[in-house]
Amino acid sequence: MPYSPEEKRCCYTSLDGRRCRMERLEQHPTLCYQHWEREQSQLEAVKQALEDLGPCRTAVLTGWAMDRGCRFRYRVDEAIPLSDHADFQELIALVRQARPAKVYTVHGFSDFAKHLRLLGFDAVHLG
Repeated sequence: MPYSPEEKRCCYTSLDGRRCRMERLEQHPTLCYQHWEREQSQLEAVKQALEDLGPCRTAVLTGWAMDRGCRFRYRVDEAIPLSDHADFQELIALVRQARPAKVYTVHGFSDFAKHLRLLGFDAVHLG
């Protein structure tokens, strides 16, 4: 059964809830070229940080951990199935409920940490 036009679109959603309208890469299950390239850049930054750290074990928490190839795709020792997807409002609700002393953001744009600071939270964007 062929994909509907919506199923062929990138699944990236920005902090303000806008969804990417680009067609996803044929070889990637969810992302368009631009967002795949960003993901690869982030993976390379993590890889470099781990090399600087020295010998250690690594893990990733992601919904993709259900896929047997996940450990190899992310180049980690363990893959733990936990979805890392939430929209802007869900993230705000989570921070309000958890009331953390400090929030570090690593995905998306720095605007989310800025928005959290406007809401009174001590938030820093690391990405």
